[in-house]
Amino acid sequence: MKLDTTAPAAQVSDVAERPAVLILRDPYTGERLSDKEGAVTITLIGAQSRSGRENRRRAYNRRMRNVADQHVDAADEAERDSAQMLASLTRGWTNVGDATGPIPFSYDAAVKVYTDLPWIRMQVDAFVSNLANFGEGLLGNSPSSSSPTPTTTSDSASAPATGG
Repeated sequence: MKLDTTAPAAQVSDVAERPAVLILRDPYTGERLSDKEGAVTITLIGAQSRSGRENRRRAYNRRMRNVADQHVDAADEAERDSAQMLASLTRGWTNVGDATGPIPFSYDAAVKVYTDLPWIRMQVDAFVSNLANFGEGLLGNSPSSSSPTPTTTSDSASAPATGG
């Protein structure tokens, strides 16, 4: 197969801008999460989208400015950057809640969920990093080509995750 190296880089960004739906899975069993309201889902755009690339650049530049600051915990900063980056790619969710009830979607709520629940952050990170979740491939094939909507579910997060 020959790759079209003349295709504009914007093409990848355009594909990654298409929202897709991740169905969350139990981190230990890999089973889809749902409740009486339905599946627990998060709507996302891809990491290669324009906003994703811009946020990565901002985080990188902030880290470089902080290199000389010996009071910065690099691990904490990286986790915070990761949660903020993923929150910037999140367009909404359904049936996400805690012991007190549903969690209304907002950027700040997404940052908190991704910070407090690393197993969700891991599934979201894997999903947004896989361009196949957002559109047609180089050969025009798509995992969602049989679906009339841009909604895609990911099997990339189907393996049980480990951690928190």
